[in-house]
Amino acid sequence: MCGSAEHPAPATRGAGHVSAEEVALAESARTDAERALEAAAHRLADLTGAVRTAEEALGGVDPERLGEELAAAAQAVDEAEAAAGRARDLVGRLAVHDRGTEARAQQRDRTAQELAATRTLLDVQVQALAEAEAEVVAQRDGHPTVVARQRWVDERASVAETLADALAARDEAQRDATTRESELRSALDEHAFGSAQDVRAAALPVRRLAELEAQVTGYRAALERVTAGLLEPELAQLPEQVQADVPAAAAHERATREASVRDAAAAVTAERRADEAARAAAEVVEAAERCVQEAAEADPVSRLAGLASGTGGDNTRALSLASYVLARRFEDVVAAANDRLLEMSDGRYELARSDRKEDVGSRRTGLSMRVLDHVTETERDPRSLSGGETFYVSLCLALGMAGVVTAEAGGIELGTLFVDEGFGSLDPHVLENVLAALGRLRAGGRVVGVVSHVEALKQAVADRVEVRRTGAGPSTLTVLAG
Repeated sequence: MCGSAEHPAPATRGAGHVSAEEVALAESARTDAERALEAAAHRLADLTGAVRTAEEALGGVDPERLGEELAAAAQAVDEAEAAAGRARDLVGRLAVHDRGTEARAQQRDRTAQELAATRTLLDVQVQALAEAEAEVVAQRDGHPTVVARQRWVDERASVAETLADALAARDEAQRDATTRESELRSALDEHAFGSAQDVRAAALPVRRLAELEAQVTGYRAALERVTAGLLEPELAQLPEQVQADVPAAAAHERATREASVRDAAAAVTAERRADEAARAAAEVVEAAERCVQEAAEADPVSRLAGLASGTGGDNTRALSLASYVLARRFEDVVAAANDRLLEMSDGRYELARSDRKEDVGSRRTGLSMRVLDHVTETERDPRSLSGGETFYVSLCLALGMAGVVTAEAGGIELGTLFVDEGFGSLDPHVLENVLAALGRLRAGGRVVGVVSHVEALKQAVADRVEVRRTGAGPSTLTVLAG
């Protein structure tokens, strides 16, 4: 080394001279390498100890056998993991099964409750049926049928009505007889007759009355002549005392006067009766003419009334005007119902309005209905349909009527439809058709409410209100929205 403070020829740095930064970096790298070496030494010591421990634990087993055991252990681990996965799946399935079992147990309890309620209702209905049958037997009152008893009661009522009319006519006749007797007594007192027999006895034929009037007139003329003759001078000079049979003449005069009075009274009575008879005859003729005229005027109205009420001879079907109008509307309802009925019945049934009587004992026609069975190509009475068929036919009629009402009311919609029970009598295929039809109604904007205990129907309706009875007595209400 040069110890001079000033070197006469300082050395210059070559091209590959290491800089201070490179020295610092190298120093840092050395330090890191030393640390890594120390860590590796520690790791080597640990691994050496681990190897020694493992060799002691293996007890001199060779590596190939150890590899086979390791592979077997790995396979066992894989199988255990697969078994654990299956166990987890089985646990989940077991939980689902337990929930299903619990639901079925609840359903079994509900079914048992419904069965008990149904049996109770059946017992009540059987008792009600027995009471109804007993009442029918009691109402028959010895007659073969209720209709026969009703016919017998109607006949008795008709006889009683006829008897009541006869009694009323008898009372009216008695009142009229009393009035006529009073008039008769007044007339007898007025004309000094003792009885009606005296009046009949005093009544004279017209010819005899004319003869008596002629006699009275002749007597008056003779009396006038005699009086005038007595005033003549020749008779005036006669003496006042003349011998004559005065008592006989007086008796004859009294008898003549009495006869004249009786004849005059009889003539007056006969004349009054003749006037009354003439007036009564004129009134009868006038009333008859008026009756004929009014009958002629009322005949068109009577015919029209009979035609409208279905009682006239011109109305051969006995169909009233109201029934005729309803029949025309009923045809529209039937046509609208058939559109759905053909679909629900798979084209088997179709409805048709009939002019037959609805019942044997009824006069109503025009509003009855027949069912066309396209399988047998025959007409059937609606009462021959089964319970399920009757249900969906009635449903189709209700929907058809709703459509006709909407059309007739200027487009006013009947937006809500409730169907209460009836689904339990349908087979699965028809039930599916009915639900499809109700679904289309709901899709068209109508609200369709269904009341049912059918489980399949419950599962098919997403939005529903479930009502369940509890053990304590009251029911619970649950709203489910799909």
